[in-house]
Amino acid sequence: MVPKTTGNRPFLRYVFDVSDTGTRKNSRPVNLWAMKDEYVPAVQEALERYAADYGSTVLYSSARNEYAITRMGRILTRTVLTLQKHLHRGSFRPESFELSFQHADNLESINVSLSEQEKLRLRGRIDRIDVAEDGEHVYVKVIDYKSGHRRFDLAALYYGLQLQLVVYMNAAQEVEAGRYGDKEIVPAALLYYRIDDPAVETPVELTEEEIEEEIGKQLRMNGVVNGTPGIVELLDRDMEAKSDIIPVERKKDGTFSARSSVLSGEELRTVSDYVSRKVAEIGREILDGTISLNPYEKGSVEACTYCAFKKVCGFEPAMPGCEKRRLEDLDREEALRRMEER
Repeated sequence: MVPKTTGNRPFLRYVFDVSDTGTRKNSRPVNLWAMKDEYVPAVQEALERYAADYGSTVLYSSARNEYAITRMGRILTRTVLTLQKHLHRGSFRPESFELSFQHADNLESINVSLSEQEKLRLRGRIDRIDVAEDGEHVYVKVIDYKSGHRRFDLAALYYGLQLQLVVYMNAAQEVEAGRYGDKEIVPAALLYYRIDDPAVETPVELTEEEIEEEIGKQLRMNGVVNGTPGIVELLDRDMEAKSDIIPVERKKDGTFSARSSVLSGEELRTVSDYVSRKVAEIGREILDGTISLNPYEKGSVEACTYCAFKKVCGFEPAMPGCEKRRLEDLDREEALRRMEER
């Protein structure tokens, strides 16, 4: 078995160290995948460096492990090149990588007051913070790397099931306010990037350029974007009808389509304030000793499916009193309305 520490995430910081982020004056051209042969050795070097730190004999102890390392190299090469493409398409530059809350322990967003005597201290690590500037504003983009699919869901956020990305943005805005005290800090995008090298299935033969285009569409980031005029262009200046890097589409009249994941600046403030209150509410419940067995069910998703404590918690649906909370599915407007009311 390959140890968990050889998963995708630990390698990211090494790969970023050896790659060109595309933000310098003489940075790489946009057709980055055509230069993949330059990046494969760099990624391989990063993997070998990590393997040496971890113990090469373990990671290369079997053909299965060696294949896993090779596959990770392919996925990471794809990740680096795709993220560089995203940077080239916009005006943002990376500001922080793997920012641990331990190094920003003075932030109000992670030191949540529960009473005059009690505080909840959050732990976490923001994978990446990007910023863009104009004369009066600093625009902040937060990216969270995921190895699986993750869809930004306002209903799940309302129920307290998807708070992480907004907590990261709240913390990132505080960090950037400390760096740019004379400018207004504006949340621009809260995004998930899936670390993968997807396959393309098609009934017809495609050119290499068409294959790359299809892969790029599959690796489009998910999350939510600030729909304030001008911000989308900072994220993707080449966008026409549909962006292939952020979850935004436009109709012929220039307005956002229903498939776009866009919130106004005011709606983002509503979400931010609600998450802060929700975190405090959960912290209060922890201190009050609220530990009842109360799993949720939302559509086809159940809390028990991937729960690490499933075998020891004692919850059994067939037993009296063991019923799951069935969460109502909410559309965007209803979720926002309820957030404002609470």
